[in-house]
Amino acid sequence: MENSQVTLKNYSRILITGGKGFIGSRIFERLMFHNLSVEAVRVFDIDEDVRDLNNVSFCLHEFCPDLILSLASTAGIKRVEENPVQCIETNVLGVMNLIRCRGNAKIVHFSTSEVYGDNADHNLETDVTHVGAAGSPRWVYQASKVCADHLIMNSDKNALIVRPFNIFGIGQEGHGAIADFCMWARDGKDITIFGDGEQIRSWCPVDDFIDALFMLINNDANGIYNVGNPTAPQSILDTAMEIIENTDSVSKVVFLPKRDVDISYRVPNIDKLTKETGWKPTRDFHEELKHTIEWWRNK
Repeated sequence: MENSQVTLKNYSRILITGGKGFIGSRIFERLMFHNLSVEAVRVFDIDEDVRDLNNVSFCLHEFCPDLILSLASTAGIKRVEENPVQCIETNVLGVMNLIRCRGNAKIVHFSTSEVYGDNADHNLETDVTHVGAAGSPRWVYQASKVCADHLIMNSDKNALIVRPFNIFGIGQEGHGAIADFCMWARDGKDITIFGDGEQIRSWCPVDDFIDALFMLINNDANGIYNVGNPTAPQSILDTAMEIIENTDSVSKVVFLPKRDVDISYRVPNIDKLTKETGWKPTRDFHEELKHTIEWWRNK
């Protein structure tokens, strides 16, 4: 984070829901690094369930934030499929509770690139979003995020919605292809890939993502913005092989049957973000991947 110069301005009391997760915890660390105090940044703990209106109301009235970063959600396909109702309630009821109790605080909500469906090829923020078949747990996360986007856009014209594209980096555990691959390679376990591994992703280092996020907030942006790195798309298989090579691992790639539904292509269009903030990704994917691998090696 020492090479991250962008920090927040104009906000003195910041509430982070989902602040114990990967991106939320890295945002908290960045705020601490730039000398905000813990009294000025409150993390909504996991036992303070955003689905509970009383919890949300008490917290917001007690802390009185002027900025709310709404990250609380269920991360990872497996966890979503294990408890789809909880995912829906967190992504929809949780957001509704924040809107009801926000007072004068600005809401910054974290949506997802999954709203563009199974082939996100440089989609604009104004492009049609998709909702998968009802009853399919795979699309529960996507559908509830689409619903939350509609809820926010029709309730709070000052709110900012960001749609992250494949964020990775140090501190990511429990979900995500890169995190899983790094852990398996470190432990010498087989790296499992669904399908042929030719699914394309364009990975974005978490510190680049936070730079873009803070620039949007500092510009008092509202509406929807894609945030990611479109410059280095590569296949899931190539990413797995790069991780194996950089860890000198004995792991082998094992191909499992293709999922019924998968994301075949996901690369962002960030023209709107770049035009309005001047932000472009600055960190090299391959170097950031090495840093992430080293972090896993030392865990």
